[in-house]
Amino acid sequence: MRKISELCLLAVVMVLLTGGDLFAQGKPLRFGMGVGLGKEVNIMSPNQAPSPYVSADFPSLYFPVDFSSFRLEPEIGLFSYFVGTAGDRSTVLPLGLGVFWRHEREKIDFHLGIRFGISFWWLRDTSDGDIEVGTKHDLTVGPAAGAEYFFTENLSGGGEAQLLYSHVGHLYTFGYDQSEANLVKTKTLLLLKWYW
Repeated sequence: MRKISELCLLAVVMVLLTGGDLFAQGKPLRFGMGVGLGKEVNIMSPNQAPSPYVSADFPSLYFPVDFSSFRLEPEIGLFSYFVGTAGDRSTVLPLGLGVFWRHEREKIDFHLGIRFGISFWWLRDTSDGDIEVGTKHDLTVGPAAGAEYFFTENLSGGGEAQLLYSHVGHLYTFGYDQSEANLVKTKTLLLLKWYW
């Protein structure tokens, strides 16, 4: 947790140091909204088998705010899915923020930076006739790089690659105690965004 705090502080200091350059090119703020779909590959976990495993990433909404050479990009998602056949249900609310440096070249916009995130989980188990509810939260942080191609002045499509450190929270539920864990995973995204 201390490393995550240090990385957040470092990102804030870097933003403050480059703050004078945010409006240097005289371009107005540009706002957008988009959707992203991707895949995650967990590559290191001390609590699980050493071989990597792939998991689907659910769609999230992204809200980029572009300055001349800088971008802030909040992220939010909400999804729910069934686990097994007994009516067990997991609901996840991921929230995140990307802090990026941008470089525009003709119709391509490159970005490089860091993403921070927290996911809130609610799990429901009805397998033994009783309803048991568990909650936890996971923290993620890591570098990200990507590019967008502008089909028109407002519509872009692109991709992003991430290397994320995840701290999986403590879960009390279903008659057992799942301890905390740390993961390193990669994530790739396909993005479609609209700017105004």
